[in-house]
Amino acid sequence: MKPILLIDPNDNNPKELIKEIGKLDIQYTNLWFGCSTTPGKELGNTVKKLEKKFTLFPGRIDQIEEIYGEAESIIISHPFPFSNISKGLASKVYRILEKNESIKNKVRNMLYILLSTNCSASKVLEIKEIPSNEEIFQFIEINPDIDDIYIEGGSRNRNLDFDKVLSLLEELKRKYPQRNLIYGGGIKDLGLAKEIAMIVDNIIFSNIIHKNPNIIREVMSII
Repeated sequence: MKPILLIDPNDNNPKELIKEIGKLDIQYTNLWFGCSTTPGKELGNTVKKLEKKFTLFPGRIDQIEEIYGEAESIIISHPFPFSNISKGLASKVYRILEKNESIKNKVRNMLYILLSTNCSASKVLEIKEIPSNEEIFQFIEINPDIDDIYIEGGSRNRNLDFDKVLSLLEELKRKYPQRNLIYGGGIKDLGLAKEIAMIVDNIIFSNIIHKNPNIIREVMSII
């Protein structure tokens, strides 16, 4: 299991962000920039100062156009069930890919599944309905190009049943061992982090990193 540190520069002062990332022990960590509204040029100015390998999880086309050269890989997210916003972004991305082979070689297709409609992502993506497990499995079966499966619990979803979440993760890993399985959101304690880490390939840490900068080191020490 390898942790992912997911950073949205739109939520942080870029200068402070660079300082914080420099302090973190991320030797064993993938660094992702998930940037819903940050303009491409602004994002480019931030990442060029980092001198660290990173994955771009874009929310705007100009982010890809501006910094694809610096990114080690680019995640194209396919939220399920699909929204008009996600379809529009994906179609624009594919038009860029047709013209640029160097971007195409970096792309990973990720199925993004929200388990909560009470979080900021569900509002941005206009997702109002959570798919059943069977719907998720059926979609994966008919989409062989999916590289990653990201299950997002939603950090504001206090009523999330983690027994069901763990069961879903176990079944996904059993059915699709060749896919990279990722989980993020709602992890409040190390015990739960350990249980999830024993199943998935990656855990995403985001907002919690500001409250507990040692969380990644602590999780790695117990698995």
